[in-house]
Amino acid sequence: MAKLSEDYRGYAARALVIEPAGNLPCYVFQPKSKWEGSKLVEDLKTLLANMKDTCRTCGSRANFLWVISNGLLPSTFARVFSEGPSLTLLRWGNDQPFSVCGPCCLALIKKTIENHNLTFLEVCGPRSEDGAVIPMGY
Repeated sequence: MAKLSEDYRGYAARALVIEPAGNLPCYVFQPKSKWEGSKLVEDLKTLLANMKDTCRTCGSRANFLWVISNGLLPSTFARVFSEGPSLTLLRWGNDQPFSVCGPCCLALIKKTIENHNLTFLEVCGPRSEDGAVIPMGY
């Protein structure tokens, strides 16, 4: 948690953060340059461009956009990349995304992991450029 706290506090770019979900072994940051041309990145750019600048929880400067992950399963994961979150997660009955700062984002991640007893083989914090923090497989 200490390393993740450092990563989330020090991250200066913006990221779409999909809530941790079960049955996917990793919860990692993916830079947008790695997935350029995908619908995920197209949506990411639009969603981040329209996010609020202040944290919904504490009012600090926000650079993370939190998206609920209900409906995200190993069997639906590929659709999030091919169709984008706007046509998947945001249409699967999840609340609208909301802006949060680094410490509040990490608190949401920790709370979700604890409340759902989730475990991951790999967890990576955000770094460098805009991107997405997503549950995924190898």
